[in-house]
Amino acid sequence: MLLTALLLSGHLSAHAGPDSAQPCASSPNPSASPPSANADQGDADAQFALAQACLSEARPDPARAARWLRLAAQQGHAKAQLALGILTAEGRGVLQHQAEAADWLRRAATQGEPEAQYRLGLMLANGEGVAQDLAEAIRWYSAAATQGWLDAQLSLGNLYFMGLAVRQNFELSAHWFGMAASQGNVNAQERMAAFYEEGNGVPRDRTQAAVWLRRAAEQGSNAAQTRLAQLYELGLGQPRDLAQAAHWYSRAADQGNRDAQFALGLLHESGQGIPQDAAKAAYWFHRSASEGHGPALTRLGLLYRDGRGVDADPVLAQMCFLLATSLGESRSLKEKAMLAGQMTSRQREEAQALAAAWQPGTVLPDASRTGQQRSLWSRLRQ
Repeated sequence: MLLTALLLSGHLSAHAGPDSAQPCASSPNPSASPPSANADQGDADAQFALAQACLSEARPDPARAARWLRLAAQQGHAKAQLALGILTAEGRGVLQHQAEAADWLRRAATQGEPEAQYRLGLMLANGEGVAQDLAEAIRWYSAAATQGWLDAQLSLGNLYFMGLAVRQNFELSAHWFGMAASQGNVNAQERMAAFYEEGNGVPRDRTQAAVWLRRAAEQGSNAAQTRLAQLYELGLGQPRDLAQAAHWYSRAADQGNRDAQFALGLLHESGQGIPQDAAKAAYWFHRSASEGHGPALTRLGLLYRDGRGVDADPVLAQMCFLLATSLGESRSLKEKAMLAGQMTSRQREEAQALAAAWQPGTVLPDASRTGQQRSLWSRLRQ
């Protein structure tokens, strides 16, 4: 049997410690029996403690840890069985063997170890070391999730949402995502907000949606920050508050969310919720447009055309209109045609060359040769 072959001599028992002359740790209490001595005498808790010490040293020794874990696991120590299952699955300190790993995890799972239950469910779901069995995977996920294991709650939420191996059930999906969200998981909080906005699995309630969005936003989710800002801007689920909308758009925009950057540019352009500032509007439109945001390209083109917040530059304006048109912006199609008639042939050629050379995700050109445009960034620094 592989387990026996992996023992040090092939004849170790629970009363003979591996390399006991060189334990991984000594007792912190001089009056207490050294853990290695207790482990040599067959104390499963001491054996597990020594294994933990072997893994937590500056230079971890997973091979010795695995040997101590095996002795404890063979005595039925659930946490040792879990840890040995993980090492065996990863091939750390022992030969990698998925079936052997699943066996140890099953032993620990049967004793109620939630992490073992989740990991066994994952192996069953993926067919790793065991025959794929989604129904049994869900049973183990449920056992772990009921004990509060976060990853199991998320897995069940997704399975019930998508209807994989179970009948699609938004109520159960919302239940498990709600449990995960209450533990502070950002993805689950965002999912709960969507459930409340759409009325999936829970009554439609934008006020409750805003509660979950705020929790996720406060943890730094730029998607939640953007959606929360939209609710404030539109007065959905809470009183309309453009200052709060600007606050959350700003936090998301600083993280690179292009929708938030565009929305923040609109607020700066109109002076809603924040002081009107065309230069800052141009800055945020430029940031968003550089990520391929069609409406931002159109708005930036209009600023370049009219010289608001930036020096007027028909070349850069036309470049923006050309790019926005390629993204399906109908307004830019009209603006592009009108502006082309007011440009020289050299300006039209440069605008087309700039548009052709630009790739989404790269900084959009903010200066031209024939349009006499100063850098947008230098203008903002003044």
